[in-house]
Amino acid sequence: MQYSGPEGGAPFDAVDPWDDVPDDEPPPRLPPLTPELVVSQLTGSRRLRMATQCNELISATDWADLHPGETLPTTTAAGVVPGAERAVQLGGDGTPLVAEFAATELAAQLHSSSWAGARLIGDALDLRHRLPRLWSRICETEIEAWQARRIAQATRHLTKHEAAFVDAAIADLLGRLPWGRLQALVDAAIIEANPERAAQLADLVGKADKKVHVGQADDHGLTTVYARVDAAAGIWLDAIIDRLADLLAAQGDESSKDNRRATALGLLAHPARAIQLLTTPVAGEEAGTDTAGPDTAGPDTAGTDTTGTDTAGTDTAGPDTAAPDTDDKDTAGTDSGAGDDDDPDLFDAPEPPEPDLPDPDGPEHPCTPGRPLTEAEIIAAVRRLDPAKLRPRVLLNLHLAEQTVRTGTGVARTEGIGPQAAEQVRAWLGDCTILLRPVIDLPAGLTPVDAYEIPQAMRDHMRLRQPVSSFPFAASRGRLDLDHTIPYRPGCGPGQTRIANLAPLSRLEHRLVTHGDWSRRQPEPGTLLFRAPHGHIYLVDHNGTHPLGTTSFAQAVWNTATPE
Repeated sequence: MQYSGPEGGAPFDAVDPWDDVPDDEPPPRLPPLTPELVVSQLTGSRRLRMATQCNELISATDWADLHPGETLPTTTAAGVVPGAERAVQLGGDGTPLVAEFAATELAAQLHSSSWAGARLIGDALDLRHRLPRLWSRICETEIEAWQARRIAQATRHLTKHEAAFVDAAIADLLGRLPWGRLQALVDAAIIEANPERAAQLADLVGKADKKVHVGQADDHGLTTVYARVDAAAGIWLDAIIDRLADLLAAQGDESSKDNRRATALGLLAHPARAIQLLTTPVAGEEAGTDTAGPDTAGPDTAGTDTTGTDTAGTDTAGPDTAAPDTDDKDTAGTDSGAGDDDDPDLFDAPEPPEPDLPDPDGPEHPCTPGRPLTEAEIIAAVRRLDPAKLRPRVLLNLHLAEQTVRTGTGVARTEGIGPQAAEQVRAWLGDCTILLRPVIDLPAGLTPVDAYEIPQAMRDHMRLRQPVSSFPFAASRGRLDLDHTIPYRPGCGPGQTRIANLAPLSRLEHRLVTHGDWSRRQPEPGTLLFRAPHGHIYLVDHNGTHPLGTTSFAQAVWNTATPE
């Protein structure tokens, strides 16, 4: 058989793979395609990929052992020939020295850069010498190599002893939690390993990495704004954008919330227009004021949870605490002074004569809807305003251990932000009003109710108890549906709506168990069993997801969890 060459060139011979097959012979028959076969192929491919990547890490340590750096001078040694090979430490504290040029040859074989080769060796050595539990699971091909490498990189600045602390805290969780949830636990363990250093590092990074970048506009006249700022500033920025978006809606803007938020961000580039919008009376609100600010709860020393209350400023919730949110959107945040204008040069330009304005809190407030203010009126109004009244509502839910409350050091787990050093959160709260909310005693639970509707107090309790979806390997947070694991049936007994019969699910997951072929059972509060459409069973608890498969043991566990 001949085929024409490239771009119409001379033809060349090619072999037809079917030339040797007799015309009367039927094509080979493939096994019937079944769900079990597809799942088997997928799981087999996953195991093969994991084995290959774990073996790469093991081989990288072998390569390092074959190229030791003990006989070479270090980068700090005196009299080293410029440009000569040296001994380098590619991993963290406690890892052996390696010949500098060894990584390049390894990288060439892997079709990657010298930098990538050096990082591969450094990650592998970190795992073997500093994270022994993770390394053991790598050798047994039990975990994803890329996740282990991310942890090795995140802990490289720690001492060998501190890295071992992180290793002990999270090694058993790999493979049970999605990476987003696992990463938060890694960050928390790093802070716990050395809280003082974590606070210092956060301060140094905060000073070095802050920036704002505006991208090139596209042909639709849109651009992307990228900002890396202090977490507290980002929280307040998000909250004020949300507040302005809601005010735009109150004035008749019918576009989507995302569209209004984009418009609100643009308004901040015109402070006079933003202030006019913030001081425009809205039905149901006091003129010149904003919604209540912070929610804060006091320390929890009895293993209970407390929630905060709204005031003008920020929201902080005490140890193992959270505050219920009644807004359209949860906004975690603190007050680091946002809203106060202490710049003495702000109005140093020649001022126009100040008009004789009525009392801003009186009935003749000039900031009426539809009436644009002059610059002089805006300046005069700003001078009369309490900056705290311009602050939007910000909700910050903190979870603190009793030891952190007593010592002032440790981890503050902040919903929507992630783990932070307690010292860092204390700095956020340097200028805010704090109010305590009633304690929510999680172990005690709440009294069951007979109605299908879930009371707000029970929703708050569940939000604290299980902040993440209970579906297998789910990472969903935020606004979750509360599913009755034993479906509610009117007239079938009292107390059907209770903590032990509720489980948080995303809307899609809720639809899967209601209208799809997924089944779920909750043998005890917080522990759930899910059965997939083709029989695979998963156990989900506070330690993550445990696949049980389709074995007789898995089926026995499922049957044992039959609801009453």
